[in-house]
Amino acid sequence: MSYSPYAPPRHHPHPPYGGYGPRFVYQPLGWKTTAIVVGILATVILEMATTGLTWALGGGAGETGNMAALMATGLLGLVQFGGSLFTIVVFLMWIHNAAKNVRTFGHEGLRFTPGWAVGWWFIPIASMWMPFLALREIWRASEPDGVGRGHPGGWMTAPVPATFNVWWFTYLLAGFVGAFAALPALLNPGSAAASAPAISMVSHAFNAVAAITIVVIVRRLAQNQDASHEKLRAAEQAGGYGGPPGYGGPPGYGGPPGYPPYGVRT
Repeated sequence: MSYSPYAPPRHHPHPPYGGYGPRFVYQPLGWKTTAIVVGILATVILEMATTGLTWALGGGAGETGNMAALMATGLLGLVQFGGSLFTIVVFLMWIHNAAKNVRTFGHEGLRFTPGWAVGWWFIPIASMWMPFLALREIWRASEPDGVGRGHPGGWMTAPVPATFNVWWFTYLLAGFVGAFAALPALLNPGSAAASAPAISMVSHAFNAVAAITIVVIVRRLAQNQDASHEKLRAAEQAGGYGGPPGYGGPPGYGGPPGYPPYGVRT
């Protein structure tokens, strides 16, 4: 087939990702959201139950009672560890999935890649604020009002609920208080600190607030992404949106500003 420089541009199908670099296909957060909600709430309950049994164990019950409480505490701790590990893995998968999804909405100026939206959780010091900023960006980019033709950067001004600040503040507090509760045992392993279980309960209280707020966030964010995806799909079917400038889409749109739409002669 010979090439003709005078032939009109060919129509290119609208890609799943509007922009240069990797292309992404929208994947609903579905089961990951459900698993996170169940896992987080179950983990918080198990943590408080384990601490409560530990407190009772140090209260001077009989030897038989202490042995039973010790076995129950060990079993709960094992279940809690497994549940926490599962929830953490799914939560990181959820963040990676959500960060890829926003790249199917045609946004410009996204700062956090899917990989780094997860990776910042493992960077010392920076993990105290960067994961929060990454998830906040995903939230803003998921708002249905910020997607659509003519709004490539409108997502940046999307409001973020106060729930975000409450979640991150109580999450950090729970970690700091929990570390403080474990400090006596680390400094003097031979002595049991009577106040440690009480301090741990304070940590769990902050953790419970953080758990409730992050559950609200992940559920709402998943709903927003589904709504944004449906909005774009409906607009594409109606021929009202064909992707960001530079890519071909439905007839009547495509190409950089200043050029006629693909398939349209002037």
